[in-house]
Amino acid sequence: MATYIVQVKDKAGNVLQERVVADSQEEARRILGKRFSAIGKIKKASIDFDFASIEAAMSKVTVKDKAIFSRQLSVLVNAGVAIVRYLH
Repeated sequence: MATYIVQVKDKAGNVLQERVVADSQEEARRILGKRFSAIGKIKKASIDFDFASIEAAMSKVTVKDKAIFSRQLSVLVNAGVAIVRYLH
């Protein structure tokens, strides 16, 4: 199965880009035709990448965690420690 990027128009008239996993462009058109009022250009995604899993993983990082990391990183950079060494 391949991932396709499809330009669609919702019922409110907003133009969006949707990703759909399908065997062919026709199947992708059929799948999205049930959810959207109009289907535009379809192109095959160059890299199959699951953005939903990345977004879910990133949502687990709290603001507090980001603040602590940023503070520690700035202290080490100001002390002259190489970033590669810090992240290792």
